[in-house]
Amino acid sequence: MFFNFSVTILILIAVISFSFYKLASLWIFRPKSNSPGRSIPSATYTLPLGIDLMYRAFQHMRNHTLYEWTNEILQVPGRTIELNLMGSRMVLTDHPENVKTIMSTQAKVAMEIFLGQLPGVMDKESEQFTNAVNRLLHINSIRTIFGPIALLCPDWVFEPQAYKDYKTYLERLVSENVVQDKERNTLKDGNELNLMRALILNQVGVKQVRAQLVAVVVAAKDPPSIAMSWMVYELARHPEVVQRLREEIHKVVGFTTPPTAGQLKQMPFLQNVIKETLRLYHPLGMNIRHVKVNTSFPTGGGPSGREPVHLLAGERVAYSVMGLQRNPDIVGPDADQWRPSRWETWTPSTSEFIPFNMGPRICLGRNHGLQQIEYVFVRLLQEFEKVLCTNERAPGIKVEMNTKPAEPIMCQFK
Repeated sequence: MFFNFSVTILILIAVISFSFYKLASLWIFRPKSNSPGRSIPSATYTLPLGIDLMYRAFQHMRNHTLYEWTNEILQVPGRTIELNLMGSRMVLTDHPENVKTIMSTQAKVAMEIFLGQLPGVMDKESEQFTNAVNRLLHINSIRTIFGPIALLCPDWVFEPQAYKDYKTYLERLVSENVVQDKERNTLKDGNELNLMRALILNQVGVKQVRAQLVAVVVAAKDPPSIAMSWMVYELARHPEVVQRLREEIHKVVGFTTPPTAGQLKQMPFLQNVIKETLRLYHPLGMNIRHVKVNTSFPTGGGPSGREPVHLLAGERVAYSVMGLQRNPDIVGPDADQWRPSRWETWTPSTSEFIPFNMGPRICLGRNHGLQQIEYVFVRLLQEFEKVLCTNERAPGIKVEMNTKPAEPIMCQFK
């Protein structure tokens, strides 16, 4: 074990040393843009390649204060700033026009729809796959702050077992579907078509099938459960909201019969409670995109923060939807407070409230996700009159691929 550990450390040292050499070379000879719109504030750092800035970002991620830190450094005109992470420029923004530009450019149920598996009790292999994906997501969240050096440190270096479980499980599923479709000819007659079989039909390689499936499963698995966790937490802190919800439920459907889809849409206060939760606690509160071609943000540059920001191909842009939806200039002075009644008068634009993204990047499962949340809470409040939270302190916001409670929400229903 000691030998393997030592070899791993030596490999990492060699990779990091080589990376410093390459990154220094890239930084010295890197082409610069002459566009005046490129001038935007920069997060302060003192060590070469922004090593101290990267360390600060890592510490905030580790301490579950990354959102608070990014919100603090975005307190500049235009709410757009650049970060030098290991010699690579990343532009961070939560300005609604810039977020709109990014989006306008070109679990169990998810397992059934996308992978062709029926929902039910997970077997050991399925559970291993889920755990593996969670571990790999954690590692990749940390890798985002390491800039281009992260590309030299593949998943299997840090999580070899998780990588093996993830790869083995998906490759088995793909192989089984290929065999089944050849035997039953289901692809040609259109029966039992799901995403995996559609990809196989288009003769996409196994590696690409695996990547596409992981992307959609991760997107469908966590956001509803994260939103419901935060909603339970806030309902426990606001008994008056629980009482009003129960009154609405009693009026529309009663306490003895499960609600229909139509009845769920007849509960405006329930919709407002869900929207307020998604506003304050966006499940995908921070995201990163790679710039493919030279382009620009419409605003955020110059002393006033109103000039365009030039972006070069190869750079990264990070945007904070959580920061956007908590901006007092957009929401009001109580933007950090959970207040469902604000939706009775507040009407944000489509670029100021984006719980499911927008444009060509809008979430395909948004209606299903909302209906899950609506149904679960109606059924809960049909059975229970009170929601209690036993957390001794407010849970922090854990930023990984999703933004979730940093601690379990401990609750009671009475």
